[in-house]
Amino acid sequence: MLEPTSLPPELVEDLIGGASPVWLMGQPAEVVAGDLVLAHPPLADGEVRAAVKPTLDAGAWRLTVAARDRAGLLADIAGVLAVQDLSITSISACAWPAHELAILRLAVASRQAMTDADWDRVGEGLRASLSGEVSVCPADDFQPCPPVRVTATPAETGRVVLRLEAPDRVGLIWALASWLAERGANIEVARVDTNGDMADDTFVIDGDFDAAELARFLSGTGSAVGVPVVGSVLAAVRGQFDSLARRLPFGRK
Repeated sequence: MLEPTSLPPELVEDLIGGASPVWLMGQPAEVVAGDLVLAHPPLADGEVRAAVKPTLDAGAWRLTVAARDRAGLLADIAGVLAVQDLSITSISACAWPAHELAILRLAVASRQAMTDADWDRVGEGLRASLSGEVSVCPADDFQPCPPVRVTATPAETGRVVLRLEAPDRVGLIWALASWLAERGANIEVARVDTNGDMADDTFVIDGDFDAAELARFLSGTGSAVGVPVVGSVLAAVRGQFDSLARRLPFGRK
């Protein structure tokens, strides 16, 4: 599928060979190929590339963002989406450190119809935020809300598997990602689920953090901290993260 494109064969080999297996298998081959096209030519300083397409679900879109790989990248993207009142319902990301490149594939949902002008504002927000021109902070729109339960379980790979159960609302991923980024911890992989009005999300984290402090921050009151389980953590999250910790999806230099 990539042969007729402008991507050099050696770049195609690097991208496919260096990609996270779960990121590659997360969408049909034609979708993955369309995402990889965003990698060429190399990103200029401050350049961001994004593509959005509707899905079969009303009010839901697939957004792909290609940007320079760096710490806090997801937090900045989530902030822009929160300001536009867009909720993130799933995240899949991959990074290629040798190319200073990260490609994030996000499913987003809106409670209102999105026009071309709305998406233009999203694109401009991504460009301005990810290039460093402005810092998007939707803190005024995000309201901590109980009950919040945070379970942090050390994995055999040295990472931490974080499970977050909290009221689902716009800006929740931004609040979590920015809080972690401020403490030098990065989200490597995310599985975002919603059960009714509650988010039940699982993340693989590289870095140390205080689970009780995170629960207090997201709830605005007390905290509920889960007890780590014994055994293989990656298997405990339904096999979603098998082999993921061997590759760093994003937020790494």
